[in-house]
Amino acid sequence: MELHYTYLKWLLTITIVLILFQLISKKRNYLILLVLVLLPTWIILSILRGLEYYVFNGSGQLFYLKGFINLLAETLPTLILFGASTFFIRHIIYCNKNEK
Repeated sequence: MELHYTYLKWLLTITIVLILFQLISKKRNYLILLVLVLLPTWIILSILRGLEYYVFNGSGQLFYLKGFINLLAETLPTLILFGASTFFIRHIIYCNKNEK
C-alpha cells in the first residue's frame, strides 16, 4: 500500500511542475522560472506530506517550525529527482518550440 502512495507523490510532483511551468513560462528568465516553479512545488509537497503524517500517524509536525523544516528536508529528494528533471525536460521542449 505504501508503494501506491509513493507513485502518487511522484505523479503529483510531475503534475504540479508541469502546471506551474505552463502558467509561469511566459517570457521569463531561466533562473527566475526555475525558482518560481520548484519553490512552490516544494512547499506544496511538504504540506501534503505533513497532512499525510497528520491523518495517518497523528503527527502534528506540519504545525511547528522544526517539523515543517523536517518535512522540507524529506521532500527535497523527490523534488530534485522528479521535479527538477521534469522541469529541465519541459524547458528544453519549450525552448525548441520557441526557436522554430
